[in-house]
Amino acid sequence: MTARTTVTDSGPDAGGADRASEAVIRAVAEAKGVDPLDLDPLYDRIDLDAVDRLFASSDVPAGRLTFDVAGCRVRVRADGQVSATPLEDADRVDPV
Repeated sequence: MTARTTVTDSGPDAGGADRASEAVIRAVAEAKGVDPLDLDPLYDRIDLDAVDRLFASSDVPAGRLTFDVAGCRVRVRADGQVSATPLEDADRVDPV
């Protein structure tokens, strides 16, 4: 199976329109091939407010958070890049 990966720029240069948590939800939904509203709530599995706080500051020059949720491996980078890869493909690809 081919991994479906989404990279969304939610960093400071994106105009502040996206929070990291919103990018995570969109990336997971796209990787699973569903509408974001059809996902089970991710906040039951991960503290999305904490993800937002970690990546809200442009003072964070580097760093990455990786976690598994909703059958996907999610990577969030300090530069605003977010990717989600289905777990069955996660060991074969490293998108971010």
